[in-house]
Amino acid sequence: MSSMGKSVTGLLIIVFGLALAGSASAATAKYAGTVRAIDSAKASLVLEDVGPWVGQAESPITPRTVVLSSSTEYFVADRVKDAPAGFSDDYRETRVQLSEIKAGAFVTVECEREGAQCTAVKLTVVRPTQP
Repeated sequence: MSSMGKSVTGLLIIVFGLALAGSASAATAKYAGTVRAIDSAKASLVLEDVGPWVGQAESPITPRTVVLSSSTEYFVADRVKDAPAGFSDDYRETRVQLSEIKAGAFVTVECEREGAQCTAVKLTVVRPTQP
């Protein structure tokens, strides 16, 4: 194999290794449910995760503690008649502050899991009907 071929092969191995290392560092998870409590001092909230439907009338509720970081993005998704996608009664997301999110709100959370800790990347309050 030529020195050029060895260099390309070596570079591909390094790039592939870095890609694997980056993807293994933090797994992503998505949860949805009702906010039970928000603790601003601890930068966390407790979510009553409804989880997937398991064929029963009521799915089991799992309490999950979600860590909120300075990079967490907060949104409210409202149903609107003139949605950006052009579909009537679709959702439009509007950026909000954490202080606007209250216990009892139904939310979806996208987070990065590291061990037992779940750190929110994006938290969206979902309002299924027009306000």
